[in-house]
Amino acid sequence: MVMKKILLALGLAFYIISVGAVEEQRIEANFTGFEANKINSQYMPRPTFAKLRSMQANNGSKALIQFEMDSYSSSISTFGVATEFIDENIEVIQKYLEWALMAKERGDLLDKDIATVKGFDVGPFYEWNSYQFHSGNKESHYLVITEKIKMLGFFQRQEDNVPITVNEENANLLIKRLLEFKEGKITLTKTDDYK
Repeated sequence: MVMKKILLALGLAFYIISVGAVEEQRIEANFTGFEANKINSQYMPRPTFAKLRSMQANNGSKALIQFEMDSYSSSISTFGVATEFIDENIEVIQKYLEWALMAKERGDLLDKDIATVKGFDVGPFYEWNSYQFHSGNKESHYLVITEKIKMLGFFQRQEDNVPITVNEENANLLIKRLLEFKEGKITLTKTDDYK
């Protein structure tokens, strides 16, 4: 645990050194994340937001879209995707949609890891997005997205980061939002007038 905190602190230090000015603007996520509600044993919709970030790094400018969901607890629900990793993340979401269709047709129930792919880099480290398939019942299959870091060759979820879960409808909306970001249809706007 101590080693993890030391490595995380080093990563943050390298990130601060390697990344210059950060511009950030809140935008609509255009999809809804869900969180498991243990009281009524259902996935409940939660307020879901997004931020555009533009950072100046040593190897040029980087753009990132970061999604956040308000959870029931004080925990954080977030994951991000930089423009250079959009395609890999979309491929995994599309695989979930294919699996959901197959599971409905066959009446299968399963919990299965789909893939863990890069989200964005943080100096010498990467933030990774872990995608898992989870069946609620024979008709409801969910995509569970968890932001992770890789320490000493192992993926670990940060203790205070809870997964964002989406159903098929919202997975399609997430793909649409990621494509809009990749195609430059969502950009930072001037907010200097708010003084």
